[in-house]
Amino acid sequence: LPSRYEGTPNALLESMSYGCAPIISSTCEGGLEFVSDGQSGLVFEVDNIDELALKIKSLIKNTELRQELGETAKKSVSKINSDHIFSKWENTIFGELA
Repeated sequence: LPSRYEGTPNALLESMSYGCAPIISSTCEGGLEFVSDGQSGLVFEVDNIDELALKIKSLIKNTELRQELGETAKKSVSKINSDHIFSKWENTIFGELA
């Protein structure tokens, strides 16, 4: 996710939910809410293509790291499910009315 800005990065979350590939995200607003560098993915500074290239190379060379990051990413987004999201929306929309 080499974005300069993201709202809620659906493609990132979908990818993380499958755990089949490690995540590399820029430090853009939005993406970092879900990715912890070295735990659930790798992070690089926005617009720093050299750092992005190094992150990609590190994953190409390290099978264990790819698998570990993918599994951790899957676990980290498992708490983001429709019931959780819908309850947040309900509280936002109807919370003041109750």
